[in-house]
Amino acid sequence: MEIRSSVEELADACSEGNVDKVRRLLGANTEVHRWDWGGTEPQPLAIACSYDKASLDRSSSDDDASDPEARAKSLRMVEMLLAAGADPNVGSEWYDTGYEPGTALRYSVFSLTYQEEHVRLLLAAGADARAMMDEPFLSACIMAFPGILRMLRDRHVEERDGRYKPPTGIWGINRGKMPFADLYRLALDRESRFYLSPFIPVKKVEQENQKRERDGDTDFCSRRADVDTLLRRFLQEEDERNANADAASPVE
Repeated sequence: MEIRSSVEELADACSEGNVDKVRRLLGANTEVHRWDWGGTEPQPLAIACSYDKASLDRSSSDDDASDPEARAKSLRMVEMLLAAGADPNVGSEWYDTGYEPGTALRYSVFSLTYQEEHVRLLLAAGADARAMMDEPFLSACIMAFPGILRMLRDRHVEERDGRYKPPTGIWGINRGKMPFADLYRLALDRESRFYLSPFIPVKKVEQENQKRERDGDTDFCSRRADVDTLLRRFLQEEDERNANADAASPVE
């Protein structure tokens, strides 16, 4: 009979939405991270973040619908894991370069259920908005989540102004390094959004977006327009800030 480690039990409990079992395991000081270098399984925190989406995948409900009970369970598990010391910047592979498993923020942003609450919790716990070559930001653009985009932009400003210290070591290797103005300028090009990061399953997402537009999904189209408006505003703010900084620099 296979003997599963306590962290594997924790991961299973998160995937099942078993809040009571998660509470019990954390109360027994269960390890909250998988340290299987080279492994491909997501961290318990990432699983907890994606439980709401998983509940949709198992149902026949509309993609944009969200099961309130599943979302409540997901949020409670995320809160408990963060309180127990789960690091939102710990990915699932050594250098976080896998095409699927990644950080908890990746799972929250790249979902079908518009998980603003999850993103807010993760950012408050120090999640890196520039992880995996800016994929959280690019995913928010592609999935048309303006509220999440605003939160990630706030983290960009915090980092730019020195109020947020990004992770170092192996968890900082694949951070986006593009100047913010350049990132926003490229993200405004809807085609370029899909090619700025190797971690986004381009074909699948583009097919879903095209179907939504063909079907006249007014909510999606409105959110997409809001995202473009925000990107133009972010770009204008960065360009003005850079121009002011250049003007204030002494002429050599």
